[in-house]
Amino acid sequence: MEYWVLQASPKLYRVIDALANPGAIREWIVARYFNRIAVGDEFAFWVSGSQSGVYAFGVVTEPTELKVAEPDPYWMGPDDGSPEHLIGIEITDRLLPHYIPRSKIKADPALANSLIIRMPGGGNPFPLNDVQWQAIQSHRTRVMG
Repeated sequence: MEYWVLQASPKLYRVIDALANPGAIREWIVARYFNRIAVGDEFAFWVSGSQSGVYAFGVVTEPTELKVAEPDPYWMGPDDGSPEHLIGIEITDRLLPHYIPRSKIKADPALANSLIIRMPGGGNPFPLNDVQWQAIQSHRTRVMG
């Protein structure tokens, strides 16, 4: 099993609205690691922007497939109808109205050097090692109380 960060930009996707609607997010675009992402892998769902951080957690339900994305009412970006690399996902825990802010992730020695902090424009997904995943889980436990 591997661990990932999937990132959403509120400039392109109404992510908070989508997270408030259980089951609304069923697939996600990935730009790399096509052969590493597997069913059962877990992920932290990161929202970029001025209030960036981890807003949810989930699990990969389908491996990478090159296909046209299903219509998504929360998508605000361009859509030319071209096939993209998509994975099936299920959001299992939403941290709304709270989240784990970027400042806490960056201040954590186990996470300060993670790719989502060092190269946030690198494209989905961002891999996490076991130590980084356990560190995010400790923050998750504090937020969910």
